[in-house]
Amino acid sequence: MPPTPPILFMLAWWHGPSIFAEGKHFSHNQATLMQLRTQGADVQSDANNSSLALDAYQCDDTNRVQCVCSRAVRQCDRELYQDKHDGPWISCCEKRLFLDMLTWFHNRVEPHMNTDGFWYSLAFGTLLGSARDGDMMDWDEDMDIAVPQDKIPWLMQLLKDAAMEEHPPYDVTSDSYSGQSSVDNIGGVRVETVPVMRLHMSSVNDAHIDIWPAVGFASPFPSTMTETPVQVGIRTSPNYGAFPLQKCKLGNKEFPCFGQKEKFLENWYGDTWTQVDSYHAL
Repeated sequence: MPPTPPILFMLAWWHGPSIFAEGKHFSHNQATLMQLRTQGADVQSDANNSSLALDAYQCDDTNRVQCVCSRAVRQCDRELYQDKHDGPWISCCEKRLFLDMLTWFHNRVEPHMNTDGFWYSLAFGTLLGSARDGDMMDWDEDMDIAVPQDKIPWLMQLLKDAAMEEHPPYDVTSDSYSGQSSVDNIGGVRVETVPVMRLHMSSVNDAHIDIWPAVGFASPFPSTMTETPVQVGIRTSPNYGAFPLQKCKLGNKEFPCFGQKEKFLENWYGDTWTQVDSYHAL
């Protein structure tokens, strides 16, 4: 979810070999799988739903919402944990599913990185959680990434085709988002609406990754043009030297993220972005 304050983050050019290690996959406990199968749900092991392991992911179940986690059933009730800094927090199993989905996305687009101007970066609250704690924030209900705006039609088709090979299929949709983008020169609030692509866990599980359009970036982006404004979603800010992309820890993985990410986060969330409060929850 993007920050409410009128500023946004930028993107970068990431390159290099595969950023993930091989391994086994997180598995639901047998009782939960049996229960879902008894109910007729199309549940597959995570080994069939992801090419990367989440076994090494460390998460303490204390003070967390308890629910059945599977892409084949509805998302856990997000109102139980959204924006609740003191808990109860999002369940560990749901955080694993989010990381699994982001990993799935990465594996599909990695062959196209560094080609024809395509890149992606962690964004908004997902980048904030990575920079603070190296993980998804415990009170966040979605993930955010950014991609070049002109690549969105191609990316949507790529993801739709790949999603149909999964069981259950991931669900790719197009939506819109409206929010305050700036304050005009007479003190009025300017509300802007932008398109946003969403990668959902499935057609029945609405947990999703928001894929925001990024405008004003080139690949690779010349360092001499760092003063040029750039836009992600509804937010506009300077480009603080977004390229080359860095690798940012999220859970037990590393994903592409902006260079100078601390400057972007300060621009979007203020100079107290490292502190946890309601303002920084978005």
